[in-house]
Amino acid sequence: MWLLSTDRAELHYFNKPEDVPGGYAILSHVWQGKEQSFQEIQTLRTLHTSPEDPPRAHAHSKVRNCCILAARHGYRWIWDDTCCIDKTSSAELSEAINSMFMWYAKSDVCYAYLYDVPDIDRLDMTSPFYTSRWFTRGWTLQELIAPTAMVFVSQDWDVLGTKTELVHHLQAITGIDTDILLRRRDLVEVSIAQKMSWAASRVTTKVEDEAYCLMGIFGVNMPTIYGEGRAAFYRLQEEIMKLSSDQTIFAWGDPYELPDILSRVQDHLERGAELSDASVRTEREFLLASRPEKFSSTAVLYVPTPVQTAIDTAKEACINSSSQLTFQDIPSLPVNGQKTQACEFVVTGHGMRSTLPVIEVSYSEQLKFLIAVLGCRNEETNAVLGLLLLRVPNAGVGDHIIYGASMLFDQAIEARLVQLRPTGDMDSDSSCSTTSKSSNRSQSYASAASATMSWETIYILHRPQPDVLQNFGIPSLEKQRNAIIVFSRWSVAELECWGFVPDSQPRELDLWRVARGRYTGSLTFSDSNSGGKFIITVERCPCPAAKGQSWARASVTISIPTGSSEEADRTCHAAQNPGSSHTILDASGDCSVDHIALWKDWIRTFGDSEREVRLSFSVQDRSEWDPNGAVAARRSLYFIVDIKLGGAVYARMRSRNISTSTF
Repeated sequence: MWLLSTDRAELHYFNKPEDVPGGYAILSHVWQGKEQSFQEIQTLRTLHTSPEDPPRAHAHSKVRNCCILAARHGYRWIWDDTCCIDKTSSAELSEAINSMFMWYAKSDVCYAYLYDVPDIDRLDMTSPFYTSRWFTRGWTLQELIAPTAMVFVSQDWDVLGTKTELVHHLQAITGIDTDILLRRRDLVEVSIAQKMSWAASRVTTKVEDEAYCLMGIFGVNMPTIYGEGRAAFYRLQEEIMKLSSDQTIFAWGDPYELPDILSRVQDHLERGAELSDASVRTEREFLLASRPEKFSSTAVLYVPTPVQTAIDTAKEACINSSSQLTFQDIPSLPVNGQKTQACEFVVTGHGMRSTLPVIEVSYSEQLKFLIAVLGCRNEETNAVLGLLLLRVPNAGVGDHIIYGASMLFDQAIEARLVQLRPTGDMDSDSSCSTTSKSSNRSQSYASAASATMSWETIYILHRPQPDVLQNFGIPSLEKQRNAIIVFSRWSVAELECWGFVPDSQPRELDLWRVARGRYTGSLTFSDSNSGGKFIITVERCPCPAAKGQSWARASVTISIPTGSSEEADRTCHAAQNPGSSHTILDASGDCSVDHIALWKDWIRTFGDSEREVRLSFSVQDRSEWDPNGAVAARRSLYFIVDIKLGGAVYARMRSRNISTSTF
């Protein structure tokens, strides 16, 4: 690790914290715009070598002041993340990120610099201390927890107080127990869900740092790969699961009560609706969370519980909902050294291979769902947490079925977790995310279903595939509201070399609006020299064969100079049948051959041997997760259209234009 000498602000290297003579101080702060880098500090050292002109005098004010403060307190060395890491080296940066929690933990003192807090006489919820930006950043979480000795300093570098003195204020601000802050309780004793909740409202500049800033808190080491996006947080959770059997890692999202789930299913089925819509993909369908924000404050309530206790509570909850539920026997946990089953979760290419107790709720052979009984409970109500699972259509691994971890009732309500309460504990608890239906209703629903409990090995989708690997194909326009057709920039530029210029900007057509019949999208390319032009039209066909698919028709309108033997105007249709015509508004016509989805390789040539326009379509997904985790609400499917001209007439036009162009 690199450390700054506090007298001169010169960098020196030490193999490990224990090698630093006399110990070292360490700085915790929030980055403010341009900070001083490793290279800049090294440059100052070469420029200012005399004892009378130390580099410290020319350093950034934050670097200079932290050195002065540490020197005043008797420390020869201090570490500052802005300039003590060579960030041009990915290997050094990764090593530093993996070691940072340890460096803070082994420091003699940590100075927390609050640039937005002035010197204050008192501390309360209205003081600047409570609203400091330092408490909102992801990296400062481990910097608060790891050090034993911590001193908070104001914007003027005056001491505000120590972590010990301010511990109750810190607990009020962060929600972290005082015993954790003062290191009187080991971090391994805290549930995964609770530790995740500490970071739920914190932010980082880079999305990958949402995961990397938590590595030390969970005792995880893994390579840092900037550019991987939210895959970093999925990787973090996979690494955590290798070290811990704590199932509260799945306890994210708002829970529903079991009677409420049963009532919603009944309402859904009475409307003739399905329990899921395979065309809607959301974050809740996956076992692991996409980011710390998913662990809301309610996650603090969940703690690990023995699996046999969870099984017994789940049985009791189901029996309490209906006397007609039947169960298979489940082996108990080890008694007198006897061997029995235990929960197991293994990451595979098919999903998380999970061996755990499940309740199968069945209405018919085709209509059923599972409740996976998790080994965690609500610390206040003793309710056990269950994970709702629905089978992924046409997916499986041998005899094992693949499940998604959610149940969609309609576009507004998606259930993921269910609380299974023991007898007598059902009440109007404020932690319930919804209001249950009447007991009579849930009883009538339950009587229509059967339930069995058993140990099963199943596969659960635990994370989405990388965006670049997902193949969405041509979607239905009825369900994809944000579908845009884009004329590729390079092909439009090529057309300008032929002499054809588009008549409008931007070169985008909203296919959803086209599908709703609000307008027919078209783009006209004109040649100012010859007066020729062609129009590309995108329309939704009204005939029954269309079935919501998009399709395009290109018509080439050619203007011939006065006196030519050719017709003054004509329209060229598909090359394979150039003399035909097609009326777009004739719903009875057979136009299925014109649908883009039915074109071979999504390519089609229009025109004749004299003038040809070839269209080729490709689909690109530019979706982003919305704040609630639903892709569908912000899905952006782009149909990229490449245009290529051919034929004898257009070839001559291109030769003429290129010969007169200046590049």
